[in-house]
Amino acid sequence: MTAGRERDGLRAARIKAGLTQEEVARRAGISVRTVRHIERGEVHTPRHDSLERLARVVGYDLAAHGPRPRGGPDERAAAPYEIRLFGPLTLFRAGLPVAAPPKLRALLGLLAVQPDQVVGHEEIADVLWPGDAPPGYAGLVHTYAARLRRVFGQGTGGRGGGRRIGTVRGGYVFNSTGVRLDLHQFEERVARAARTAGFDPLSALELYGQALRGRQGRILQDVPQLWQHPAVVRVAQRHIDVASDLADLALRLNRPGYAVEHLVTATHEDPLHEGLQARMM
Repeated sequence: MTAGRERDGLRAARIKAGLTQEEVARRAGISVRTVRHIERGEVHTPRHDSLERLARVVGYDLAAHGPRPRGGPDERAAAPYEIRLFGPLTLFRAGLPVAAPPKLRALLGLLAVQPDQVVGHEEIADVLWPGDAPPGYAGLVHTYAARLRRVFGQGTGGRGGGRRIGTVRGGYVFNSTGVRLDLHQFEERVARAARTAGFDPLSALELYGQALRGRQGRILQDVPQLWQHPAVVRVAQRHIDVASDLADLALRLNRPGYAVEHLVTATHEDPLHEGLQARMM
């Protein structure tokens, strides 16, 4: 069950803030059922991510009040590294942001937006030195990959002792095992929504909303040299597609207001998209 102090503290903070469970659920991007069950202590192993979302909405300091849920380890503790691709590119190690120079950030973004896939030397060179790769660039790419490995603790990570930045024939692979990656979370929520839509469309609508609200902004918004890369373009288009799917589902359920915030965000990123404009009318 949810720890008593956390449960009571979250509920008291919500009431003090003058918010209903429905309002908290909407702002936190989780279901009303989840809010209700957490407040009643009916969740055996609540996700720490859900508790954090609730706490932020109601202004409750989780760190200062009681332990985390037992039996369900904190995702950040289980995954010492976290990478956020939506919004400014950010790497966290043990919960703290890690600074890196521009070219290292560009390499990290390029590899992380294509997790567990081979990224070739030439592709990396095109990003690090657009249109003008220096002679012997393969050696420089190797140097940057080595530096990025050091950011991940001398390159050890993942099961079997494999390198986080693995060397393969012709390029490198970012091993995402054990890394908290917002791109994965986005896709997981979208997949759950798609599976749920046929038999529980209201829950699917909430899941689509959670996926879209979990984004902190445009993909790699502070790494402009990657904006036109095919993998980044695909992710940006994926956001448009999901926002469109959510809007269509909301209209079928006669809840057009639920779609507005997501359509506005998507239209801001692609103002000329005819499908989004049509749904806004």
